[in-house]
Amino acid sequence: MATAKRPQLKKAISPVGTASFPKLNAPDTKFKANGEYSTKLFFDPEQIEAAIEQIEAEKAAAFEAEKAQLEADVKAAAPKDKVKLQAKLRAMKMGDNSPYGEVYDNETGEPTGQMFMKFSSNARVIREGKPDLILKPDFFSASGKEIKVPPEIWGGSKLAIAYSLQPYNTPAAGFGMKLRLDAVQIHELSNGAKKGAAGYGFGQSEEGYEAPEDDGDGSPFAGSGDEASAGTPGKNDDF
Repeated sequence: MATAKRPQLKKAISPVGTASFPKLNAPDTKFKANGEYSTKLFFDPEQIEAAIEQIEAEKAAAFEAEKAQLEADVKAAAPKDKVKLQAKLRAMKMGDNSPYGEVYDNETGEPTGQMFMKFSSNARVIREGKPDLILKPDFFSASGKEIKVPPEIWGGSKLAIAYSLQPYNTPAAGFGMKLRLDAVQIHELSNGAKKGAAGYGFGQSEEGYEAPEDDGDGSPFAGSGDEASAGTPGKNDDF
């Protein structure tokens, strides 16, 4: 039985969006031992209408192509292989997972009116009989100049992502489409500085406790200058 040639992946570039929990400077190994680079970008809905149409069209076309290939494999298969292939064909289904969706407010659970797209790529690919393949995204400035040593990229940064539409099919998740992260263009950096009261959602009250004026005494960081005042992101900061 001949092996079908894998079609070349379609490539695209996202509009400029706002990064949410980017893991771009180093791979995240919390859920994948081999590491994964990833980020979500937030957009106004009209910004990604064309991208969503392309994703759904490519997903449907890839599903039909794989189904047709399986049907051809069933017909050509030896009797001992036919039952297994028929079961695989019957199990083919469209998955519910999507690389885009609505953004919901963390506090109220209500839609914010924005949409997200999620991009990810493997940091390490294990190859049998060959050295592991180490991967990382390329980085570019807003003018298109390659960045050899990228700066720290925090949530709130304005980015565009070059990505490949990569179909997948698993028994658990069904058939879906992954947006494989290939390269990052940095349009505006957020430095991840410490949030003020409004950033945490606190309002203002004219009554109650008020902190005394800070005269610089009593702090373990007093006299450290700009180095101390720069701030370190807390564990709940978006990065």
